Amino acid sequence: MLPAAAAAATKYASAHIQNISQDCNELNGKARPLDISIENRTQFAIQRVAGDYFDSGKIFGGNYSNIGPLQKGNLAAANGNGTFMQGVSGAITFSIVVPETGEKVYDFVLGFSNPFAGSAKLRASFSESLGEVWDNMGSTSSKCTLLLNNGQKIEITSFPGSPQASLSIIQRPQ
Repeated sequence: MLPAAAAAATKYASAHIQNISQDCNELNGKARPLDISIENRTQFAIQRVAGDYFDSGKIFGGNYSNIGPLQKGNLAAANGNGTFMQGVSGAITFSIVVPETGEKVYDFVLGFSNPFAGSAKLRASFSESLGEVWDNMGSTSSKCTLLLNNGQKIEITSFPGSPQASLSIIQRPQ
């Protein structure tokens, strides 16, 4: 099941990279660009909160600060300006919130890497710190699950890739 989902996510990300390149001209010409598409398939909003970690590179743009229910967003990152033989690697904290009230349901961390040498990595976790997610990233698909009080689940599946990667956030019934 994961390979079919990965193919769908890669197709979405491939179509999405054209918009990134047009909206974020600084990303063009970067040695190690990484476009992470974020698909929110829940009734909740996904909001970026304070708490970033960067080993190298930086974020150049995207619409990832507040992704509404059933909406898509993206994060465009790459090696920094004026760098030599460097990629991008970091982690960002997000909150899952009730859009009507702003009440926080839970936080998760997204770690990502597109190194100068080696394969791209992407990983999300509900239970680890920024540093732990970054340390434990892998270059294969991964999934984490959060069980809500009402018995429903939120699943986050990470699909690493270079220069496109994707994150799928799904709400499942009991």
